Amino acid sequence: MDKSRKDGTRKRFESEIVAKPYSLFPDVKDIPRRTASERERYEFSDTRMEAQMRDDETWWPNFQRSMRERAARREKVRTMIEESESAEESKPTSGLTFYTADELNALEEPYDFVRHVLYDNQLVVVYGEPGVAKSFFVLDLCARTGLGLPWFGRETDVRPALYIALEGTGGLKRRLHAWKVFNRKPNPPLTFATGLLSLGGDAKGQRAIIRHVRETGARIVVVDTVARAMPGASENDPKDMGALIAGADRIRRSTGATVILIAHSGKNPALGVRGHSSLKGAADVEIELTRKGEQRLGKVTKSKDGVEGVEFPFVLQSIETGLKDARGEPIQSAAVVESESFDDLDAGLTEREKQALDALTSITHAQAELIGLPTKAAWREAVKEAWSDMDSAKFRMAWKRAHEGLANRGLAVEGEHFV
Repeated sequence: MDKSRKDGTRKRFESEIVAKPYSLFPDVKDIPRRTASERERYEFSDTRMEAQMRDDETWWPNFQRSMRERAARREKVRTMIEESESAEESKPTSGLTFYTADELNALEEPYDFVRHVLYDNQLVVVYGEPGVAKSFFVLDLCARTGLGLPWFGRETDVRPALYIALEGTGGLKRRLHAWKVFNRKPNPPLTFATGLLSLGGDAKGQRAIIRHVRETGARIVVVDTVARAMPGASENDPKDMGALIAGADRIRRSTGATVILIAHSGKNPALGVRGHSSLKGAADVEIELTRKGEQRLGKVTKSKDGVEGVEFPFVLQSIETGLKDARGEPIQSAAVVESESFDDLDAGLTEREKQALDALTSITHAQAELIGLPTKAAWREAVKEAWSDMDSAKFRMAWKRAHEGLANRGLAVEGEHFV
């Protein structure tokens, strides 16, 4: 080795030794854990280093190559571990399981944690137009089953839940507080997740959900909403919708949890949930939410294992949450209140009451996204615009009679500021 090359190699070696003591040598990486006598045996003196460099010109290239190979082996092991974890988690969703007739007869029947309505290990779709309180409805379901409380008069079994809120996240805290205040209960066993998720194309996101469900023991997984869980994809595309269904099924089969997808109605509500028909075909249970004024109705429109036609009539009641906003002002939200029935609510209404009810319904969609409730002031202004032919005195009298009549019928539940 010529002198200039040897000096350059030595300087480079010494600079790395000073900057990264021990790190260059695989067999001395754990030196800090060894005894003093062991460290002495493994340390390189300047004399030994110079002798090795002088006698073997290939020492430095060989050393660099060995370090690259070691790094490559570490990366290979890391990749193998990740692939192994992924294969283990996806194992229940891949391939076929074969049963004899006797083995099939020995399988346990699906367990209905909400009597004759919802079962473990199902895919459930809850859908409706904006403003029908889909999120309130499902949150009430999760909170009640989490504590084992009756839900619309039906017995429930305890089922902790994971609620993945991909929209309307600003109202989560106030909605939960409103539920606790109205029901006079402690925090139910719910966990929440916010952020971005592509349920059909994000394998890491699926694994994170599966891991969380296994760690927390959650038995219900809510995805709110289908549209937000398909960023960049089309609800009407069969391939994109198929990928979303496959993602939901992977979570369901890997954990045994019931997966609830919250979705919107199509342009024609009579045609059911928005998007490709494969979602309707894949669902074990469908619950449609509709409304008339402030009266809402959930109805089981499809059930593979339970009873179809089951109804859940309710209203939203304005609740003082006990929270304060950034300005220190009280925050209101709403809670689901079960009602007796959902009959033809227009029957017996005066023409003015019908007009006031129509105005209330029309403004709800615009104001309901955050807290689910229109303001009383906005309702009054909408009615005033519809009754523009009246002078102020007549409007005040007609407005008083109309909104009090609707309140007496339970069609408009009024709080201090909200309806």
